[in-house]
Amino acid sequence: VVILHDMQREWHTCNSGENNRKSDETCRNIWEKIWRAWVHVVYGPTGGFRRGVAIKVHEETSFAFKAEWFVKVDADTYLFPENVARYVEWKKWSHDEHHYFGHVLNHRVSDRGVSIVAGAAAFFSRATLLAAADAFRRMPMENGNLEEDGTCRDAYTGTDEVVTAVCLKQYANVTAEPAIDSQGREEVALFDISDILSWNRTQMGEWWYWEGKERFPCHDKGDCLAHLPMAFHKYEPQYFYDFEKEFYGYVTKAKKNDASLFISD
Repeated sequence: VVILHDMQREWHTCNSGENNRKSDETCRNIWEKIWRAWVHVVYGPTGGFRRGVAIKVHEETSFAFKAEWFVKVDADTYLFPENVARYVEWKKWSHDEHHYFGHVLNHRVSDRGVSIVAGAAAFFSRATLLAAADAFRRMPMENGNLEEDGTCRDAYTGTDEVVTAVCLKQYANVTAEPAIDSQGREEVALFDISDILSWNRTQMGEWWYWEGKERFPCHDKGDCLAHLPMAFHKYEPQYFYDFEKEFYGYVTKAKKNDASLFISD
C-alpha cells in the first residue's frame, strides 16, 4: 500500500495568481506523487529511470505481482475491498486484461480527448498498472514546470485524472470504463450518499457530472447508487468510524501516540 496524505495544494490548479501562488514543495505534488507511486509499485525504489535502457519488471521483487487489482483512493474516500472483488468477478474480468475503471466523467473529452476516472477511487488491473507505470517511466520530463496540456508528460498540475487517462490511451490504447451495475447505478459515490440517491438528471440538466453518460432509468427515478458499492467519497474521517460500525459491526481506532490498532465493539 502506498499512502499519500497531508498534501497541501489547490484543488484545480497550482497557479491562481502571483499573490496566491504556492511553492513547488506544497503545490506541484499530486500528479508527480501519483505517477511516482505507481512507478515505485512496479519497478521498486529505483523507479526504472534509466533513459534509453529497457527495464525489466522482476516478478519476484515487484509489488505489482503481490496483488491482481489496484486502486488509488483519496484520503476522504471510504473503500469496500470486498465489493471490488465482487464487481470484477461479476464482470468476469481478468487482471491480465486491461481495465481502468471507476466513476467515469466525460467533461474533458471536448478539450483533452479522453474520458477520465474520477480520482476519488481509480481502479486498475495488474496489466493496466504495468502499462501505466511503463508510460510514466517513459513520458517526457522536460516541461514538468508547466501546467498539463493534454499530453502524457510530467506536469505542474494539481490533478492526476486527465494525464493518467491520456498516458494510458497514448501508450497502451486503454480507455476508462464506467463502474456501474446492470441498472446503471454507480459503484463509486462522488458526493454525499443522500444526494446521489435523490438526484434527478432531467431536473438538474447536463452539467459535468452527467455529461456524456449513457442514460438509465435511475438517473431520473433516483436510487442510482449500486447496492454493493465500491467506494464512498467526500467524507470526513470521523464518518469512517460510523461506516465501520454500521457495515462491519466494529470500529478500528488508533491508540494515542501509537501506530498499532485495536478493535472495539
